[in-house]
Amino acid sequence: MTTLSNTNMRILVTGGAGFLGSHLCERLLAQGNEVICLDNFFTGRRTNISPLLDNRRFELVRHDVIEPILLEVDQIYNLACPASPVHYQYNPVKTVKTSVMGTINMLGLAKRVRARILQLSTLESLW
Repeated sequence: MTTLSNTNMRILVTGGAGFLGSHLCERLLAQGNEVICLDNFFTGRRTNISPLLDNRRFELVRHDVIEPILLEVDQIYNLACPASPVHYQYNPVKTVKTSVMGTINMLGLAKRVRARILQLSTLESLW
């Protein structure tokens, strides 16, 4: 399997308490990285990341990507976006804000701290 990152990096995973995000956090920790999991728990679940909470290299931050945040990181994986039709149809405005404002905020953070960013989105599911 290919390596997602170099070891000993500080990595931010937005939407980190979601299904994909929690597995990514687990993998990045296994590679020796420090991981900051950022999630507002709109669709993410604490149970997804509960096995990681005792890891000293794992930090959970309850935060909505709609609001700016300043962290010192080397990489950003932006997975924050409700992916389930049940969730994005329940509150489509929140979904669009998460996708648009969240992306703008994460790109701004990446630029400020010179971090590499991987942007993922399920916004096309709205249409």
